[in-house]
Amino acid sequence: MKPKIRLPFDGHYPVTFPFAVIPDDEEIKKKFIQWGIRGHHGIDYRMPQGTEVLSCSRGQVIQVGENGDFGISITLKHKWGISIYAHLKEAKVNVGNKVRVGEVIGLSGKSGAAFGEHLHFGIKLNQADLNNGYLGFTDPSPFF
Repeated sequence: MKPKIRLPFDGHYPVTFPFAVIPDDEEIKKKFIQWGIRGHHGIDYRMPQGTEVLSCSRGQVIQVGENGDFGISITLKHKWGISIYAHLKEAKVNVGNKVRVGEVIGLSGKSGAAFGEHLHFGIKLNQADLNNGYLGFTDPSPFF
């Protein structure tokens, strides 16, 4: 199933780190090696802390809170797969909550291994190839 998703925010925020890009920064490269990925496994959007983060699609909250290098993150389960929202300042939902498309689920921040204020957004489709070099994640851009 190919999802049709919305951007996880209202307004315009620039992409600072696209999907699949290999970083120049040696510290980030080391993290990628540690995580077992060959390039960025999501999209980073520069935005001020406290910007409302919205659900990209209807779903259910399956993870909320501290999540290693992702800092405070939220993971939603959808009919088509999962979406993850990372480096948040605050979550506005709890595990088990059902969310509508466009519902406020959190506030952007710079928690975890974040290099500045931004939102990391990623999606993983059902039956994803977990050995694709991106831990099964795929570029969300074609689905907006």
